[in-house]
Amino acid sequence: AVVSTQSGHYGRDTKKIYHIAGHVPPYIKGVIPKTARSLHEEAWNAYPYSRTKFSCEFVPKFLLDIESKYVDDCGTQDNIFDLSPEELAKKEKSTDCDSALIPLL
Repeated sequence: AVVSTQSGHYGRDTKKIYHIAGHVPPYIKGVIPKTARSLHEEAWNAYPYSRTKFSCEFVPKFLLDIESKYVDDCGTQDNIFDLSPEELAKKEKSTDCDSALIPLL
């Protein structure tokens, strides 16, 4: 369910809630609380930049924060965000993503 969509000065903000209860087996659904049956997404898109955050109310410390930049170079740049050597050492680079392996909600 799309909660809100706003076009700002630069980019677009969206907030969505994915209700995943229909994709959970009934025997698990009876054990987990309702707060664990939804996934919240907050996204900011301003091409070529994008940032998406996923969270779950059941696990307050869980936050998946994805920052992306689209460039026409097949993923050959090592430091696309111009990070310092210290920041770069903390990051994990991923350029090989097969969407067929990602299950759809």
